[in-house]
Amino acid sequence: MPEWCYWTYAREYLPAKFHTKDGYNDDIGTIFNVVKERRQISSGILLGFGMAIREAHRCQFLEPDEAPPEDMPAYVGGSFVGQDNIIQLLEHIESIIDMVV
Repeated sequence: MPEWCYWTYAREYLPAKFHTKDGYNDDIGTIFNVVKERRQISSGILLGFGMAIREAHRCQFLEPDEAPPEDMPAYVGGSFVGQDNIIQLLEHIESIIDMVV
């Protein structure tokens, strides 16, 4: 599981790797594969999808030509993640529910 799928993850934003196309696909793919292997949904799975959705929401409301807020890392402002990813994440959640129910 990605390091940020645990309650002990203490940072406000997900790591810079998550905000790249490859990093996002790796992290979400890992979460999805854990569900496929274990056939169960743990708190880490729920937290992971929830954190990913929250981060995507943060990114989608930034204007492309504006600097991110001072407390937001620059990599979040230039993130690959956005509205399309939220839709994809919700579809992943539906599919894992179907997988384990």
